[in-house]
Amino acid sequence: MDEFQDWPVKKPLLFTLVHPESGRKSIRKHLVPGARKDLLVCFSRPSDSGLNEGCGFDRMITLDAMDHEGFVHNDAFAVALSIRQTVPTKFLD
Repeated sequence: MDEFQDWPVKKPLLFTLVHPESGRKSIRKHLVPGARKDLLVCFSRPSDSGLNEGCGFDRMITLDAMDHEGFVHNDAFAVALSIRQTVPTKFLD
């Protein structure tokens, strides 16, 4: 599938911490790699080692809050990643 992807990824990404019982409680964060050149190294095509430099959100949620707010179910949690065409204005930080 890598051959069908433009590298580095520059389109907006939507990260979702999925709440298992209520989609309204899910936490969504957008990241736009193409908006900051320093992020492009994180979103370049994976090397043979499979490891790229990491990046993310400083304070999305604590592990304690994930557990207390019901995100953890059967010792697991779900995360979704979507590549978007645009970032909805209401999600811009």
